[in-house]
Amino acid sequence: MIPFGLAGAGEPVATDRGLEVDVPDGWRQGRTAHGGWSAIFALASARWLARNEGLGQLPPLRSATVNLIGPITGRVEARPRLLRRGRNAVWIAAELGPPGGSDVWLTATFVFMNALASTLAISSHPAPAPVPPPEECPVRIVPDDAPAVFLRRFESRLIGAMSDYGQSSHARWLRLLDRTDVDPEAELLAMADWLLPGAANLNGRLLPVSSMTWHINLIRPATASSDGWWLARVRALHAAEGISTEQSSVWDRDGNLAAIAHQAVAVFG
Repeated sequence: MIPFGLAGAGEPVATDRGLEVDVPDGWRQGRTAHGGWSAIFALASARWLARNEGLGQLPPLRSATVNLIGPITGRVEARPRLLRRGRNAVWIAAELGPPGGSDVWLTATFVFMNALASTLAISSHPAPAPVPPPEECPVRIVPDDAPAVFLRRFESRLIGAMSDYGQSSHARWLRLLDRTDVDPEAELLAMADWLLPGAANLNGRLLPVSSMTWHINLIRPATASSDGWWLARVRALHAAEGISTEQSSVWDRDGNLAAIAHQAVAVFG
């Protein structure tokens, strides 16, 4: 069995070109797969490639660049390839598309890198404060008819005014409902792509949006949450001419920064 690192994400099978899997109903987002699920499937194919080609244990995942080109649905093939293996870092790319075809629905480049000794240490992105713990925050109820089916895979808690839509920034406490055999790096990818873009509801009504590019750096890549809770916040930094530049951040319960992501989102309306 090829590990996916996310409960209910499917069971990939190996082919002569990579991996194949069906998009699970529980990880759909409208007419496509959840972006986090798609990136995690590409990541699973990169790890499979490393094992299949005898690269040994990959270093921790440090950075990923994802281009979301078209809807991902039905049966999906992941085609990974090694770009470079250096002394401290490994670059692996992957494409998602229909099995046996040449169409590309998603491209991803992953950088796996060991920590290096360094005199440089900067930390200037603290968690928002004050934030009550998740136990003191109300549960967000997901409507049964919500098109983003993947939302039901998570428990989310509202953080007062920080969770109000209609502003350029909002936040949630998030936790996977099923953390069976969860992979810490896959979990962070899922958390960082959970929140609705900040620009989607700024004018008082929900606008259709579509992610185009996504870049994420994992600050603490192999660190699991002690109890599954993560604090996630998204901000629209600039929006004009149908494109919004978004930044999302993820911290653990203790306020330690775990990931920072930037996203280009098409806004229709």
